[in-house]
Amino acid sequence: MLSLLGTASPSTLRDWFSKLSDGGRVVDDLQVRPWGDSDGQVIDRYGVHWLIGFEGGDSN
Repeated sequence: MLSLLGTASPSTLRDWFSKLSDGGRVVDDLQVRPWGDSDGQVIDRYGVHWLIGFEGGDSN
């Protein structure tokens, strides 16, 4: 599993999540968690498992 946690702006991370899921499979939707941050998991078209997340929920 590879993780991208706070490595770019929330809008960029949302875009990467969308692009990685194209031809792949969403394991856990990118969404705001009860503690206020956002994350999600996807397996890309090559079988690589990704965790993408950022602080602050829907912040841009």
